[in-house]
Amino acid sequence: DWITTTEHNTTSAHGAWQGLWGDDLLILTGEEITTRNGHVVALGTDPGVFVDWRYRARDNAFGRFARKIRQAGGLVVPAHPHATCVGCGWKFGFNDADAVEVWNGPFTPDDEVSIAEWDNTLVASVRHRRPWLPAMGNSDA
Repeated sequence: DWITTTEHNTTSAHGAWQGLWGDDLLILTGEEITTRNGHVVALGTDPGVFVDWRYRARDNAFGRFARKIRQAGGLVVPAHPHATCVGCGWKFGFNDADAVEVWNGPFTPDDEVSIAEWDNTLVASVRHRRPWLPAMGNSDA
């Protein structure tokens, strides 16, 4: 029924999907923004909208880039926050997130850690009567 395309730090694939959507297929475009301090999926942004990736947590710029994603019609989703790849560890916090990816591809120990951390945030949200952060998973294929 639907597919999402989010290549790392580029929107070049968006044009390949032009005209392929219809009543039986929804195509969401976006970008997986790969910073040195974590990856974030800009999910469902308008085709061709590029979001810069050249910043770090210490730059205190993530809120500005999260707003840019939303202005382009997208959702802000930190991707695989506990993955062990270089630069994958999420260091921006979750205050500007719309959801968090807790499962990515084959289930691995970093997914288990992400789910456990997400569960802890759900408990804290209920306890303190704060909004909770939705979770999602994908194939990253």
